[in-house]
Amino acid sequence: MKKLISFIMTLAMILALVTVPAAAAGTASGNSVEQLCNNFVACMADGTLSVFATPRSNYSFDSNMSHLRTDTDGTMYFSTIDYAKYVKNDDFTHLSDHLSRALAMAKVYVTTDDADVKEQLSEIIPALIGYWVKNDYQCTNWWYNEINTPNLLGEIALLAKDDISDELMEGVLAIVGDGCLTINTDLKSETGANAVWVAYSTLKYGMLANNKSVVNTAVSKLESVLAYQSGEGIKADGSFLQHGARLYNGAYGISLIDNTASILRILEGTDYALTADQLSALSNMIVNGLQYMSIGNVIDPQTVGRDISRNGGTDISGLSDSISTLLTLNAVPDKTALKQYADTIDNNTRQNLGLKYYDNAKFIVINNEDFYFSYRGAASNLYYAENLNNENVLSYNSSYGTTTTIAGDVVNFNDLQPIMDYALIPGTTAIYEDDEALDSYNDYNKRKLSGTFGGESYGDIAVSFAQTTHEGTSYTVACFATDTSAVLLGAGLTNTSGKAMNTTLQQELAQGSYTIDGNTVTHNGVKYTVYDGGELNAQIKTQTGSWSRNKVSGSTASVSGDVFTLSMVNDGAYAYSVMSDDTNDSYEVIANNEKVQAVIMPDGSLCAAFYKNASISYNGKTYSGTAGQSICISADELNAPDRCVSTVSVSLSTDGTYDLSLGGTAAGRYTFTKSGSGWLIQNTAGQYIGVDASGNLSVGAKSVWTYDGGFYVQISKTTKVLFWNSTKNTSYYLQVKSGALSTSTSKASASFTQEISSAEHSYCYIDNKNGTHSKVCSVCGKVAEDCVACVYDGSTHRCVCCGHFDSSFAKLSVSVNVTKATTKKLFISRTTYTATITASCEGDTVKTVQYSKNGSTWTTGTSYSSSSAISSLYVKVSTAAGGATTWYYNGSTTTQQS
Repeated sequence: MKKLISFIMTLAMILALVTVPAAAAGTASGNSVEQLCNNFVACMADGTLSVFATPRSNYSFDSNMSHLRTDTDGTMYFSTIDYAKYVKNDDFTHLSDHLSRALAMAKVYVTTDDADVKEQLSEIIPALIGYWVKNDYQCTNWWYNEINTPNLLGEIALLAKDDISDELMEGVLAIVGDGCLTINTDLKSETGANAVWVAYSTLKYGMLANNKSVVNTAVSKLESVLAYQSGEGIKADGSFLQHGARLYNGAYGISLIDNTASILRILEGTDYALTADQLSALSNMIVNGLQYMSIGNVIDPQTVGRDISRNGGTDISGLSDSISTLLTLNAVPDKTALKQYADTIDNNTRQNLGLKYYDNAKFIVINNEDFYFSYRGAASNLYYAENLNNENVLSYNSSYGTTTTIAGDVVNFNDLQPIMDYALIPGTTAIYEDDEALDSYNDYNKRKLSGTFGGESYGDIAVSFAQTTHEGTSYTVACFATDTSAVLLGAGLTNTSGKAMNTTLQQELAQGSYTIDGNTVTHNGVKYTVYDGGELNAQIKTQTGSWSRNKVSGSTASVSGDVFTLSMVNDGAYAYSVMSDDTNDSYEVIANNEKVQAVIMPDGSLCAAFYKNASISYNGKTYSGTAGQSICISADELNAPDRCVSTVSVSLSTDGTYDLSLGGTAAGRYTFTKSGSGWLIQNTAGQYIGVDASGNLSVGAKSVWTYDGGFYVQISKTTKVLFWNSTKNTSYYLQVKSGALSTSTSKASASFTQEISSAEHSYCYIDNKNGTHSKVCSVCGKVAEDCVACVYDGSTHRCVCCGHFDSSFAKLSVSVNVTKATTKKLFISRTTYTATITASCEGDTVKTVQYSKNGSTWTTGTSYSSSSAISSLYVKVSTAAGGATTWYYNGSTTTQQS
């Protein structure tokens, strides 16, 4: 009888597997939770869904069955899992294998045609669930308790839902509930991939509990995550940030895509399915984010965070499966581009995508069929490198930013990681330290950088730049890139330790030999040309290491390989370009300092990054910028004849076109034409500006405006009062209100400006009052040349250009004039003597005048009064040029003392 029941259940399940996919294509009715459960089982059975986790070892079904053991209460466990040890060591990575292996067996349960196996599994799987439920294992890492376990246990329970007793389901729901948003409300703050995992576990809880409200909460959470975010999450430029402001399109970004694809597949064909608009951000993240950051079936190591320390952390070969799942959805947009990307992953091929700049991460990518390059810059919102959970423990030097360069066919980030010299990470400048020293930096996971940062895309050119101090090392660095090459600049590179620093251009597994031709080094299809910097060091040597170097729980097995490294001992600055060996782009560095870094690009344009308010000169022209700003001047503009352009204030006296301001507010450009004693006004479209009979502004009406500092039209209105006609004249003035012209009875003063442009500047010399002068355009203020020394006429001692007088020939004259004044008040007479001092200097300016009665105590001033006769007086005079002389008045004459 039991076998008959089992056969009937198996037949029903087979029928469900046949019919559910059709329903998932769009025939489901309403928001049926049962339909979602059917979709889940069917899609898990046909492989459309990716399981939340797979066993650490590739156990066969027979192996799993042979390792099963029954506990005293009838629950089951695996003999090959050391539960006590893993609990003691808080090792949930290994302990969770119980759930992963149970899930693998549950997949067999819903796919096998063997009735006996199905019957066995109908008892085994609940027993395996029961063992976990009764122990309710808890980890010190929240992620396992609130994401990993609820999702894994939820998947197992959904596949064996009909075989789980009510009592056991109650225990399952208690654990899955730890990952449910409606129960564990702390999870509402989760973002990015974590939020998708939470949405998934919430959905599983809702399906297990047959609760529509919980399902709605899960779908709403997914919708919110798939929108563009201001903080962590998907960005409009296609980048993805997680764990604070960290570029994470790989790893967490891919996890988001994998799990979202599974959730969407479960929702397909129901009223819960998302629309094309709701899925547009996800498609954009894949097509314009991940696709640009991928090289075949490998992703840029700069996008995977601490996953770089995991074996296989840059392998994305499984991503094509999730994209294929997305392609089965009716609403997903950009299917052609998604399919093309999936094909390049499956076939491990490259595309010609060109240049892409991601402002949220200050990240530049060049992705072509024969050349890949990326530059990860810095910003005040970006965190240091991620060192978390004893992973990526040697990452300290990558906290500022790094580069990735690939041209050859072999892309081997994964094989390099265990033997990499982490003191020489490509793109970094740092003192050389061994693993022990790098591992000692362990308190920087949540630190952010400070300084001046910026970046911009100019179509075929992108720039990312930063000036910061990173743990005692000062950087001023920039990357200017085209769609085929890049140039990197560094300046002001110092370290408080006083130790020499290395700037690393490349470190990769050696692919044959390298060549050196002058200042160019070529290896693996890439050439590095050094324009400025210290001594180059190119070498290939055998390096040995293990995965446990950068991840504490990684394999300790020894790994070795030949590694190519290119670096230079830094002498405070560097400049080098990177391109494929068959590209011949050339760069000219015209500024590389702590104020501004600038280059002439291969297309002849000028690009500059500014860290202070500064200017640079090139080809006789000056270009300015403010701190944190970049500029890109096209070759045509750069080489165009210099023109004099200025805006000057003018008076309204003749016909002309002027920029009009009313009441201090810009009103726009208008043409003014004299008409009798007034003016006609036209806008740039040639329409006349006038007023109607009520005094309202009327575009197209031809009114004559009276100008009295403002513009007005007088409107006369006549009304009859008893037997008399009363006329009232009202002046309606032109004014600007809310950015548009209007009229008002209040006067708005008008002013006019005009742009002056000519092929030549009107230069004149300006006296700098210090023996130098500047050549300045009197129209636009352009300085034609730096200040230079004056040239003097020998007879007049004045500069022949600006008229400045040579102060060494200055002639100082001083005179003292004493006057006597008598005043009488009542019967008392009072006499006052006043000495007036006159000091002048030909060729210089008198700065101060002082007087003294005794030659030792001095008072500043040019007038001295006394009740006694003034028979003598000392005078001291200083000039702007710095001269100081003393004079003596003897009662009649004033002479200079020696």
